[in-house]
Amino acid sequence: MSSFSSLTSPSPLKSIITECTILGLVLSDLKLCSLPISALVKPIRHYIFSFQTGGYCIKKMDHHCPWINCCVGHENHCYFTFFLTSAVLGCLHASIVLAICLYHAINRVWYVYHGTGQEPMIYLTLTTLLLTLLATGMAIGVVFAVGALLYLQVRGIIRNRTTIEDWIVEKAVYRREEQGLPPFVFPYDLGWKRNLHLLFRGSRYDGIRWPIIDGCGEYDLTMEQRAQKADKRSRARLYTARRAYSGRWLPLLGYPRAALAPPCSDEPRLPLAPGQRLRATRQRRHWLFGEKIIEAGEGQRGDRGWFPRAAATPTDAPHDAHDAHEADAAHKHKPD
Repeated sequence: MSSFSSLTSPSPLKSIITECTILGLVLSDLKLCSLPISALVKPIRHYIFSFQTGGYCIKKMDHHCPWINCCVGHENHCYFTFFLTSAVLGCLHASIVLAICLYHAINRVWYVYHGTGQEPMIYLTLTTLLLTLLATGMAIGVVFAVGALLYLQVRGIIRNRTTIEDWIVEKAVYRREEQGLPPFVFPYDLGWKRNLHLLFRGSRYDGIRWPIIDGCGEYDLTMEQRAQKADKRSRARLYTARRAYSGRWLPLLGYPRAALAPPCSDEPRLPLAPGQRLRATRQRRHWLFGEKIIEAGEGQRGDRGWFPRAAATPTDAPHDAHDAHEADAAHKHKPD
């Protein structure tokens, strides 16, 4: 097993690129970070959180939390876990205190005649009673809702998996069973003790290099992810936009059925103009998720997002040369 001490010193990105070249991986096959300053090779366990105006590469990204307006990853995962714990414990304490107060207020008359005289007398008007009931309900709701999120976070921490990596591993199980490949072994699960050590002492690590278990390679997860992306692209369907779509989340006038059944996702919507070629990889009843097909050689991918199914028609044209190149590269580097 890789030693922890060898991972505490910062590792320049240049060494990552050099090792990728030694492994026989050309840079054009690797994911690029859409950073404002330049395009860099995406290091291991880095994921891109994209806005419509740009993108950010997050070290060991777990998810984007709208409540703190920030991505949760290597730099702040420990603090986010403490935040969830304090929220659950604080609301649990508040719900207990409020429940006791309500009990004493409702049974105030009984305490007057049968109590010891030491009980607190709590008087509630109609307004304060309703507010107390509301506060109690909200506190209990936070305990269950945030408590469920805390459970998922703790489970991922013990396994040393992010939410994104859980999704990758789940798809790897079905993909390998379908294709008759050996089971996928997640290379970063070092046991719950060392996994907790990585969380609480995460500041000692650069977020680029990670210890792995014996028998696994440093790029196993990357190769599995690339194979999944190649399989997804091979199953994609081609569409041609026949109607314009502005990118509105609720296009009531142009696409009323799609507006009444939007996808439950914060992913962007994809504006369309008639005649644009599209590659769809996911579908809902009234929506499709895909990307615009751009001419080969431009060195970048087209915009991605959801668009109404009624705005495009399927085409029978074969995949372009870029798709064939992706499939060949994934087959060449498919893990054993």
